[in-house]
Amino acid sequence: MSALEKLISILTPTLKEQLYGVGGAIRDHILKGHGAATATGDIDLACSMPPKAMREAFEQIGLKVIPTGWKHGTITVLSGDQKYEITSFRSEKGYSDFRHPDEVVFNVTLEEDLSRRDFTMNALAIPLARMLDESWDSFLVDPFGGRKDIHQNLIRCVGNPNERFTEDPLRMLRACRFASQLDFQIHPLTLEAMAIKANLIRHVSRERIVDEINKLLVTNNPKGFQVAIKTGLLDEIFETKTLCRTYSKNQPLRIKESCSLGERWFLLLDWVTKAHDMNSQKTHFDQFLNKFPLANRESDLIRSLFESQSIISTIDQHASFQTEEEIYKLRLVLSQIKQQGLDPLCFLRVHSVAVPLLNDLESSWVKVLSTNPPLLIDDLSLKPAKIIEFYQLTPGSWIRSVQDFLLDHVLRKPHDNNEVTLMNLLHHFKITA
Repeated sequence: MSALEKLISILTPTLKEQLYGVGGAIRDHILKGHGAATATGDIDLACSMPPKAMREAFEQIGLKVIPTGWKHGTITVLSGDQKYEITSFRSEKGYSDFRHPDEVVFNVTLEEDLSRRDFTMNALAIPLARMLDESWDSFLVDPFGGRKDIHQNLIRCVGNPNERFTEDPLRMLRACRFASQLDFQIHPLTLEAMAIKANLIRHVSRERIVDEINKLLVTNNPKGFQVAIKTGLLDEIFETKTLCRTYSKNQPLRIKESCSLGERWFLLLDWVTKAHDMNSQKTHFDQFLNKFPLANRESDLIRSLFESQSIISTIDQHASFQTEEEIYKLRLVLSQIKQQGLDPLCFLRVHSVAVPLLNDLESSWVKVLSTNPPLLIDDLSLKPAKIIEFYQLTPGSWIRSVQDFLLDHVLRKPHDNNEVTLMNLLHHFKITA
């Protein structure tokens, strides 16, 4: 028995009649176009009861209820290992903070409840008791033509798009994300409203914007960013006036599918930085990066990737890496990259977007890296204590000059990275004051 079947089996007849599956799970099932609903805890539910009566009804059948969004009529019901977010039918008025309604009204109809949702494809409902029927979509509640829009691969706002975007400007970025995720087109009137209301995105918290951009970055479909650029949404997010729109005409934003999320963030930020000002990239890159509350590990990776761009000019992109001298130079580059705290293949993966010739180096890099050569001072077999003992000096910055000498040697001759050989090399290096 599925989690949804278990939930339905313990509901009272009254609850069964007043609960509906709503939103994205319904949309996604229509997209799949087959069978009964299989959704578990990821399905949102709506209830015709007001919040207090709804909460009491679930507690009376022995389920734990958490008032997660009580002010807005939302509770979370725990059924076995599953969590169900359930919200009373409601209408909303006023959005002075561009996200939360100033007033919430309960005891409204299902159609009124669906009318407050963002897009027609999400303004759908199915009676919960019918969701396990093979023909459950024949009971679809669809007052705004959502099913037709889904079949036509169309994203369209419910009602007046200017009003929907004023209520919550993040919906514009969600439209971009859905365009990429689903490979849908955005309705002309909805697209026009996005261009008109794009400036309102500045009222949205950076945390919410990051969450939405994360989802957009991993879609592997450029459509969403193309819309964000065309409507001016990206310029508003980064406060770059019209520079992204102008720059994109000759330099389209490219996100590489093989890149991690942090690497994709770098590609986005680097592109926006170049769109803003090619002459003051470091300053503007830091400004753009600091706008977004990314995890420290992600921010460090992004900064390292930016700083590592200077290494590109040291690489002979046409070398065959067959001679000892060429292979030494490659190890030197790999060492520089590692010193930046980067995986050399990450470096290659990301920077090949701007410099496609770097793609041709991958096999050579992989071949060299597979031998696990010493690339960092920490890889040297001779430790600092032995160096200090050899020279009979007090510890100091001079040690680093010795280590640099040894590292350069083993970059040329990796097999010499053993304590005996490196100790013998110390006879050829004199400490300068």
